[in-house]
Amino acid sequence: MVTLETHYDALRERERYDSVDDLALGDLSPAETRRRFVVGEDAGEFVADHGTDGICTFGVSVTGPPHLGTLGQMQTAVALQRAGFDVQFLVADFEPYSTDGYALSVVRERARRFVELVDSLGFDREQGRLRTQYGAEDVAHTAYHLSRYADPDRDRAAADLENTAWEAANRDAYDDAGVNAPDLGESDMPEDWEPSAFTRRMDGFLMIADMLHPLVKDDYPANCIVMGADERSLRPMVEGVRERCPTDGTLHALYTRLVPGLDGHPKLSRRIPDSRFTLADDPEHVRAVLRGDGDSPAAPDRVVREAMRLASNADAEQVAAWERALDEDLEAWAAGRAALADEMAGYAREWRATEN
Repeated sequence: MVTLETHYDALRERERYDSVDDLALGDLSPAETRRRFVVGEDAGEFVADHGTDGICTFGVSVTGPPHLGTLGQMQTAVALQRAGFDVQFLVADFEPYSTDGYALSVVRERARRFVELVDSLGFDREQGRLRTQYGAEDVAHTAYHLSRYADPDRDRAAADLENTAWEAANRDAYDDAGVNAPDLGESDMPEDWEPSAFTRRMDGFLMIADMLHPLVKDDYPANCIVMGADERSLRPMVEGVRERCPTDGTLHALYTRLVPGLDGHPKLSRRIPDSRFTLADDPEHVRAVLRGDGDSPAAPDRVVREAMRLASNADAEQVAAWERALDEDLEAWAAGRAALADEMAGYAREWRATEN
């Protein structure tokens, strides 16, 4: 089976990416950086040239309720704020509506709940911006302003990176799942509806504007895009427009760890129900899956380990101790699983509390 570790190793071997092993991010120690991130693109320059004067941008989609990978992005955003950075946290609700066929009422309500959950985790709105796409009319204005610098064919070609074996397996998993908004009962479009090429280009360009808005309108000197290690084609696509548009700001990237999926799937995915459990599940079910007891199928150790690294609020020292216990002390590992299970069950309760 192709594993996430082989994917991470492949990225570390490629020249375009740089190591984060010794990288301190503001007040975030190298140990905390290593625990959350795999590689960067010019991330060292982001810190060396700008310190905490730059902004870090996150984006999550609302094609389903949050799973542990989504939660990990939220936790990482809060951690970077506490380390001294301004953070833009984007809840992407236009793309599911326009390109994936989700009903507007579905995505807007889920986006509201995502925002409320991020707030509950400790996001500081005085040290960043927590927003949806739908509600950010200023960013839509930026997209129109930047459209004269668009070159979609050229920029999409720049984003056509060579897949690792894991990325190919993940793409195949999405193709095989075939789960879409109508299947989930969350669409207001005919079952055979497909978005036009024009709609897809509009969505792609809005995403570019999401990333460039802090540079061209908010006058940040640099923006570090923080995303999962499966989303690395975004940076080169945005970079082309940045080079052509009127800004002196620079673009950087950090790639976070991912959480592998259940039942042999490459990763937890909102679009592949068999691959994941979510915060929308009963908190006791979440607890049982992570503890590895009860009637629910237990999450494999590799899933629990990556959830500890990415989604837990525990510090890097505690996470490292749990990881060592997996190889050295199964009783201590079971205790670590139990602690994680209690924490994640708590977040499941917080998600339920966002429901009207």
